[in-house]
Amino acid sequence: MKRLILLLLAAVPAFAQGPLIPPVGPPVPSMKTLDQIEARTPIESLPITISAPGSYYFTKNLQHTGAGHAITITSNNVTLDLGGFTLSSTAAVSGRGIVVNGGLNNITIRNGNITGTTTVSISGAPPSQTWTATPGGFETGLYADAASGIPFGAFRNMTVENLQVSGCRTWGIVAYYATVTNSSVASNGSEGLIVSEGTVNNCIAKYNGSSGISGATVYGSSAQHNGGRGIFGTTVTSSASMFNAQDGILASSGSVTACTALYNHASTGTYYDLNATDAVIASTKYGTGNVTGSSIDGERRTAIDSLPVTISTPGSYYFTKNLESTGGGHAITITSNNVTLDLGGFTLSSTAAVTARGIVVNGGLTNITIKNGNITGTTTVSVSGAPPSQTWTATPGGFETGLYADASSGYPYGAFRNMTVENLQVSGCRTWGIVAYYATVTNSSVASNGSEGLIVSEGTVTNCIAKYNGSSGISGATVTGSSAQHNGGRGMFGNTITSSVAMFNGQDGILASSGSVTSSTALYNHTSTGTYYDLNATDAVVALSKYGTGLTTGSTLTGNKTP
Repeated sequence: MKRLILLLLAAVPAFAQGPLIPPVGPPVPSMKTLDQIEARTPIESLPITISAPGSYYFTKNLQHTGAGHAITITSNNVTLDLGGFTLSSTAAVSGRGIVVNGGLNNITIRNGNITGTTTVSISGAPPSQTWTATPGGFETGLYADAASGIPFGAFRNMTVENLQVSGCRTWGIVAYYATVTNSSVASNGSEGLIVSEGTVNNCIAKYNGSSGISGATVYGSSAQHNGGRGIFGTTVTSSASMFNAQDGILASSGSVTACTALYNHASTGTYYDLNATDAVIASTKYGTGNVTGSSIDGERRTAIDSLPVTISTPGSYYFTKNLESTGGGHAITITSNNVTLDLGGFTLSSTAAVTARGIVVNGGLTNITIKNGNITGTTTVSVSGAPPSQTWTATPGGFETGLYADASSGYPYGAFRNMTVENLQVSGCRTWGIVAYYATVTNSSVASNGSEGLIVSEGTVTNCIAKYNGSSGISGATVTGSSAQHNGGRGMFGNTITSSVAMFNGQDGILASSGSVTSSTALYNHTSTGTYYDLNATDAVVALSKYGTGLTTGSTLTGNKTP
């Protein structure tokens, strides 16, 4: 055992220990000073030319009163920090606040204010305002223009951040190829922020005499109440432009995503809330128009403000107000593929003398969407008597049909591909409410039409209502979550009917000669034995459904049948 202990002790190496006596004298700091890390030069008077690399900073507010520019940068690798202070000018000054010579690299200007004495006033109300500038002070707040004779990309790594520029005679910030972040330009006599081929992040432009923001990439920014366009860029994202005198957002190519452009001076054919000739537009809200975006999943829209109208080119169209048809032809005729018509919650109505249709979609078209509004004639439908012996009487007036898209005459099966009708309420038409062969109709209603309410042969009906129509209520290949009540003919006709209700109709409640009827209710309809039934399902699968006085030979029955 002693031998083992000796061997273990011999295997442990011996470490030398340093001296335990403390050094003589007080301890000294080992960290570098701020100047050793970044030597900084104070700026305490004007004018000044920065001709050597380095970091420069303000120690106080400075006012420029003389001729020429206040600060001129002629060297690469310069940081100018205003330190939260203000660079201002008297009214008589005509030079610029900060000038960066062309062709420089690694320039940063940040953290402060640049102000002239120019004021911009606005008279009138949108969209007819006028902007008037009373000039004074700096000609431009920050000027770094590489456009004249300097090659593309001449300013490399130029950064402007946390800078507020206001009251300059012409421009607020001109910084070609720069990145400008968390800055604002306001009440400058001409354009606010020009960053051609550069990037603008989280900036604000308001009350400038001309345009607000110009940059290749604009993100998270706002332009409001400017005397020209709001925002111009190639890629504009998560930005807002409102109450500007010309285009809200101008993006002739590139993309506009998750933006808002409203209440700008949209003069049709000249200015638009969103002017995106060949841009991809996504998730964007705008007002009175844009010109042909190449890919749309937001709202590319053309205003409809008078009748009659023929929509003969692809695009998105919308109502600006309630419209009434008083003439002899159809109110709206669609003759082009790829059309979206948004009634915007407004009403398309007709006088009693009108006998044409509200909206007509020519046969054989694809990608048609009609949504969000009301179509009304003046027809009334009255019901007399009590179930099951009611009678329906129509007093005709107004539109012959509200929406008519009939592919049955001479057009091949499925002639309307990708036709969608949603959030549409149609009432008071002489004959049919909605005829939309092969379409998908969602969240819509048809009421008090002289004949059938909703006919969607070979199509799909979801969450729709048909009531008090003179003849049948709903007809579609697939009907889900819908209701047909108090119609003069059958309530519903379809191949697959699910989670739907048909009650108090003048003929069959639900007619499904084949297919299936599931989780539905059909009660109190006009059940004339051998002719009409609450549930008439000759060869349909019937499951979990409640019905009344009859059905004809359903192939599978698991519901409740009340004699």
